[in-house]
Amino acid sequence: MLHQFKLTDVHQYMNHLSEGIDSQLSLRGWEQQLKLPERLGQGSIMRMMIRPGMEVLIENLVLRENLKLRIDQDCQVLGFAYRLSGEGYCEWNSTPTTTSTSPGHTVFFTDRTKVYLETSAVTKSYGVKVRLDPKVLGDYFETPTEHSRLERMIQHYRNTIRHHRLNPMTQKIVYEMLACSYTGAMKRLFIESKTLELILLFMNEQEEWNSPDRTIPIQSRNDLEKLHLARQVIVNHLEQPLSIQALSKTVGLSTTKLKKGFRELFGMTIFDLVRDQRLQKAAWLLETNQMKVCEASVSVGYSNPSNFASAFRKKYSCNPSEFIQQTRHKQNESFS
Repeated sequence: MLHQFKLTDVHQYMNHLSEGIDSQLSLRGWEQQLKLPERLGQGSIMRMMIRPGMEVLIENLVLRENLKLRIDQDCQVLGFAYRLSGEGYCEWNSTPTTTSTSPGHTVFFTDRTKVYLETSAVTKSYGVKVRLDPKVLGDYFETPTEHSRLERMIQHYRNTIRHHRLNPMTQKIVYEMLACSYTGAMKRLFIESKTLELILLFMNEQEEWNSPDRTIPIQSRNDLEKLHLARQVIVNHLEQPLSIQALSKTVGLSTTKLKKGFRELFGMTIFDLVRDQRLQKAAWLLETNQMKVCEASVSVGYSNPSNFASAFRKKYSCNPSEFIQQTRHKQNESFS
């Protein structure tokens, strides 16, 4: 399914999407819900209008086919996408930009850009997105020096889309937003406070990344392509990971450049990626009821069930059995 529309304001996205899939937004003041028609899949997108120029989307979708959007974006949108599960593909001005997998944190800043977005139907799309007009952040910065720092930070992302690791602190906030039990004004206050927490964490990370004592070597386009290839090779060989030496030969980078460049580009080590992808696969196996806990741990390369449970708990803040109960509960709530 392919839908095309034009945006002149950050808040128009959901309205156009509603028209494109022929489904009405249920209006409840600041909080709105868009349910997928049965012919397109199951689930919904919840939109919360935090304030003018700032909104939060909570996606919980199981698509029957890929959702494709072509957006002529005649406005500025700064976005933070926190994907717990799902896959996506993006093009800007007809140029392939990125393929995103989960879990992960994506930051983008589109400034009058033609965007193509494709959400995969292979896995459930589940997570939180924050969309805002960059001018909204200016309200929190008073002095010329602060405004200058904010402008440099935002312009660093101008017409780019970049992936970051979903660190434990960020992941905790996202899960708190998804599990929010408040209603009415209390819910609005809670969601706004958590949204500002996410923005604060991001901006604090940018300050640390751009500190004067940090030197970041500039990667050539060729090196970047090789690093992205390395990531794909790792994901394709989770059951039998390649050694660093074998991986460096496969992609054509020295082991030193591979390890340093990988950490700088993706915000994690190669070992971190292998572990995260294994646990992500295990979570998917448990969520879809394809395997029991012990079977899933062996399937993703853990011979010791206690080591698997410990790693899983560190990543998802719960035991595998608790994760199964939580996901079933959320699915029942979403589809009820």
